[in-house]
Amino acid sequence: MSDIKISGGTFNQPHIGDVNQTQNIGAGATVGTVSQTSAPVTNVRAEVDKELDALRAAVEELTASLPPKEAQKVKDDLAELEKQAKSDEPRRRWFDVSAEGLVDAAKAVAGLVDPISTSVAALAKLLFV
Repeated sequence: MSDIKISGGTFNQPHIGDVNQTQNIGAGATVGTVSQTSAPVTNVRAEVDKELDALRAAVEELTASLPPKEAQKVKDDLAELEKQAKSDEPRRRWFDVSAEGLVDAAKAVAGLVDPISTSVAALAKLLFV
């Protein structure tokens, strides 16, 4: 196997794809002399599932104290939010509409605004930031 030479000056791009560069690459560097490390990979899916579990628990408590028609609307909002959260390409507008419905409904029941809005905000951060 032969060395691959890299020429053209110093390359100091701090982040290339999923690889973080740990040193400058000089004009005479070879692939064997360049040290790179993989960026830490977070398990976003596990974090999303954790937040959805917390949100489901809060919504279950919320729907128990609402009239049946209102409870069904909240369940529908949760179902749409979950659909978007589990999608490979979640649609922000649908997520936001569902999230707004959940938070608005939670305002009617003391003590549930914080857990629901916290879970919704955490999910939005995981999915869209």
